[in-house]
Amino acid sequence: EGHGPLCPMLALMLGRNPSPQGIAVTWLAARMIALFAGLCILAAQVKSARFVPAAAMVILSSQFFLEYWNLYMMDASLACCALLAFALIWWDDRRGDWISASGAAMGIVGLVLVKPVALTLLFPVVCIRAGRMAIRCRRAVGEGKGRARDEALQLWLRQLGWMIPYFIAGLAGWWLWRSPYGQGVLAQYQFGQEGFFSSAITPSFAWDLIAVT
Repeated sequence: EGHGPLCPMLALMLGRNPSPQGIAVTWLAARMIALFAGLCILAAQVKSARFVPAAAMVILSSQFFLEYWNLYMMDASLACCALLAFALIWWDDRRGDWISASGAAMGIVGLVLVKPVALTLLFPVVCIRAGRMAIRCRRAVGEGKGRARDEALQLWLRQLGWMIPYFIAGLAGWWLWRSPYGQGVLAQYQFGQEGFFSSAITPSFAWDLIAVT
């Protein structure tokens, strides 16, 4: 199972004919970096790193991570990158400037690059981001009233600086959707919606299937 647009990065690092061991080690290193970066960001937000060793051991000792064939698939990468992405989003919720917004936007785009199904995880987050943008703009309008022109302009520039990274992330998502990769993913999901069975499922066949599984 491939990693979509991340495969060119793998080709640049390992060459044209990488070995299975090289691919596994590369993805393992990327997962560990994403996992521990996310845990470190969470520790910085709660101002305590006591939970980090226990959390890392619980995550890495799970059966999902111990199954060796997962080294070649994207599901473990999605889990690690999801932790990093949501940690960056939480950091942006607490800091709220263009630096934290850039990190959160890159985390969102990176998670979609790992696996397009991440859109189902990110849709509520994107809706919350859009609502927060509207609230911050309305608050900026209220705070700008009665202030000097220069102060109001600086306030709006801060709000604009926070929103620009998310607009860039949205443009990147639109470009990915319009690219051959996005159209290929769309065709794959449309094919999957056609169903596995070629004929109608009768109640007796459904019962037999449930009993077998």
